[in-house]
Amino acid sequence: MNTKKTYSEAELTTQAEGVFERFPDATTVFATTDGNVFLDRNRAELHAGKGRVIAIDRTLPEPEAPEAPKMNAKDSIALIQEATLEDLSAFANDERKTVQEAYQNRLAELGINNNED
Repeated sequence: MNTKKTYSEAELTTQAEGVFERFPDATTVFATTDGNVFLDRNRAELHAGKGRVIAIDRTLPEPEAPEAPKMNAKDSIALIQEATLEDLSAFANDERKTVQEAYQNRLAELGINNNED
């Protein structure tokens, strides 16, 4: 009696990685439980017959968010002078002396006492 090996989903996912390397434009491949991987679902289903076909999507690395460029002090002060209370929170931890001075002045204009003494 000749029995076919049946692959797990984890094993098929590993095999699919090689297909994704060979076909960089492919976003999804279709693997059959006998270990074959196809680019086209129809071909995978024809090959599988009564077997199972598993769609495997390419896993993309999470893109790193680019660090926002720090605004210069002059622009920060100009924004602070027009900022609402909600907008001011973005400047609360700015370490630049002139920005902190403008921040404190704007809080005072809005009637908020933020003295940490």
